[in-house]
Amino acid sequence: MLGARLGMYLSAFYAPRFRNSGTPLEALIIENGHPGLDESEREARWQNDDTWAARFEGEPMESVLQDWYQQPVFSSLNHEQRQSFVVARSDNLGTKVAGMLRATSLAKQPLLVEPLKAGGVPVAYICGENDRKFKALAAQTGWPIVEAKNAGHNIHAEQPALFCRLVRTLTNPYLQTN
Repeated sequence: MLGARLGMYLSAFYAPRFRNSGTPLEALIIENGHPGLDESEREARWQNDDTWAARFEGEPMESVLQDWYQQPVFSSLNHEQRQSFVVARSDNLGTKVAGMLRATSLAKQPLLVEPLKAGGVPVAYICGENDRKFKALAAQTGWPIVEAKNAGHNIHAEQPALFCRLVRTLTNPYLQTN
């Protein structure tokens, strides 16, 4: 959930520090990451995130996770994949998940498209062909888009071999120059 945003934030605002450290950021590959919300969308997102946080705080984790993975962004997951995510995360503490959700809500984070363009680090975006929402978001950024066939939002989990091939293909020009 936060890996793409963290990578985008570091690339947008800290790339010069990496250049000066001897380990520069050569490129950024984003897997279905959200570049941020316009101001007009932030309140609705906050209300949604806060509602989920309240559920994580007050209801059994497994029950909330069952509903969490029914959201449209996870529609490409089959029942077995959903269940594996639920099982893997059922031991999480609801209060901690709620705190993380409130602290990292997209409603509180900056829109990163322009800072990334100004940051000087090449960006590529991998999105699943079945993830309509994030394909549309990616198309609005102007970044190069690589579409993962037969995948939705969680490409690395749904199509791990394909995801690895795509990352290798995208990093190959940078690996060859070093």
